[in-house]
Amino acid sequence: MCGLAGFIGKSKQPRTSFELFTSLFVNTQVRGVDASGIYAVDTENNITTFKDGVPSEVLVNYDEYLNLERMDLNLLFGHCRQTSIGVGGAEDNLNNHPFVSDKKNIAVMHNGRIDQEEYESLSKVYNTVGKCDSEIILRHLENNYNKTSEEDADLILEPLTHFVGLCPASQYAIAIGEVKKDDRVLYLLRNVHRSLWYFDLTKQLNQIFFASTDEILFTSLLHIFPKYINIDEIKLYKIEPHCIVKINFSEEKLSVSSYQLKLHQKIILNYLR
Repeated sequence: MCGLAGFIGKSKQPRTSFELFTSLFVNTQVRGVDASGIYAVDTENNITTFKDGVPSEVLVNYDEYLNLERMDLNLLFGHCRQTSIGVGGAEDNLNNHPFVSDKKNIAVMHNGRIDQEEYESLSKVYNTVGKCDSEIILRHLENNYNKTSEEDADLILEPLTHFVGLCPASQYAIAIGEVKKDDRVLYLLRNVHRSLWYFDLTKQLNQIFFASTDEILFTSLLHIFPKYINIDEIKLYKIEPHCIVKINFSEEKLSVSSYQLKLHQKIILNYLR
């Protein structure tokens, strides 16, 4: 079991947003203490990523993390890892999340397990540098990126859809960040084996936050805004299984769209076992 947390959007109150993310990140370690990691992008397209084999409550005291507060961030990911047997130890940072593409424009975080047969099949096509099964998601996306000449094409959606078809027996909740010129894009996807939530703080902060559970979201929110928050004004959403939620941040505005995938018979039968 692992935990995912993050936000997209340029905050109206950067300090508050950073405090809220820090609370989310630390609270998420209940889902994994073997390693933690960060992927951050600011308004000047500066990308910062670091990870280590320590819990998030330790990582937030690293200088690299503390320096994030001074950046004008519009995309921030945090991952808390609980290692599974046989998929690479947390002592080797190559196995820890987030996994970031060579150009640093794509970041992937995963909670779950890639089925062994499905992983072996994909690893014959894509080379990985570590032993963690989750890395294969990034390599699949990375290798199928830029295979169209259309300027405004969605370069993540199609290969992500293909991943669902290629891995019907796998378990996953996935967050993907994409840097596109001045735009930021967040993709959220899960199947029935894992949970994933997001809440819309566009009105309050001009941001959308996400986490693995609603409990983590509300615990962190109430910790930061205990006196004046109105729960009824917070729009909380549970990602439906095999529904890709795409959140785009462009020209200082957030937009949300969703794509319900049609499941192959093999996937449906796998859930009925």
